[in-house]
Amino acid sequence: MRIKLHKYLRLALIILSIITFAVASVMIYIELKVPKFIEEKMTLYSSNHKTDVKYYVFLKPNILYDKDNLEEGQVYLTELIHYVQANFKYEFEGDKNAEITGDYAITAEVEGYTIKEEKATTIWKKQFPLIPKTGFKSKDKKLVIAKEIPLKLKDYNAFVDQVKEASKVNVPAKLSIHMNINLKAATQMGEIVEAFAPQLMIPLGDSQFEIIKSGIGEKPGVIEETKKIQLPPDRKKINLYGGILGFGIILLSCLIAFT
Repeated sequence: MRIKLHKYLRLALIILSIITFAVASVMIYIELKVPKFIEEKMTLYSSNHKTDVKYYVFLKPNILYDKDNLEEGQVYLTELIHYVQANFKYEFEGDKNAEITGDYAITAEVEGYTIKEEKATTIWKKQFPLIPKTGFKSKDKKLVIAKEIPLKLKDYNAFVDQVKEASKVNVPAKLSIHMNINLKAATQMGEIVEAFAPQLMIPLGDSQFEIIKSGIGEKPGVIEETKKIQLPPDRKKINLYGGILGFGIILLSCLIAFT
C-alpha cells in the first residue's frame, strides 16, 4: 500500500531525509576521527608567604596604669610612653624543597607632610637604617625571619623638633618602620620571585596617637604548567547523531517504498 503525496512535498521530504542522513554522518565522523583537546593547568609547585607585625607599647611609671605595657589597638598618651617594641615576622613555606635566596632590611623613616584635598604631599623625609640589608640563603621548604625592634619615640620627636627649628617649617610628621623583604625560590619547575614591605606608622608630635599596621597578610604563590589533554569521543553525542542518522535512513526508505 502506497501513500499518495504531492510530488513537491515528496521531493522536499526526500531531500530533507538525505540532508539529515548526510549531516548526521559528518557529525559522527567528526566526533570519532577529529581529535579534541582542552587546556588544563597543572600545579607543579605551591607556596605561601605570610607577613605580620605585632607591637607592644611599654610605659613609664605613671598614675594611670598598674601594668608596664599596653596591647595593640589603643590610643596611647605620648608622655607616658617609654618605648614601642615592634615585632616583624615573615614566613615562607613551600610544598617541596627549594633554593631560597634573598635579603631583608628594616628602616625607620621620619616624614614631614601636608594634606591638601585629601592628598598627602611630602615636605621633607629622613631615613634611619635599623637593620642594614642582610642576605639569606637556604635549601628547605620553609624560611622564617623574625626581628624585634625597640623604638624610642622621644628620639624621633626630638628630631622632628630640630627640623622644625632649622627649617622654620611646621608641618605634621610621622614615623614609618618598614621591613623590606625580597625573596626568590628556585625549583626544577621554575622560580617564584616576591617582594614584601610590612610596616608600622606612628604619628609624631602629638600628645596622643594610634599605631597603624599595613602590608601584612598572606599571599599564595604557584608555578603552573598548561597541558593539552585529548578528550575521548562523546558517547552521548554519538548516540544522538546515530539516532538522527537512523531517522533519516528510515524516513528516506519509507518515502521511496511507500509513497
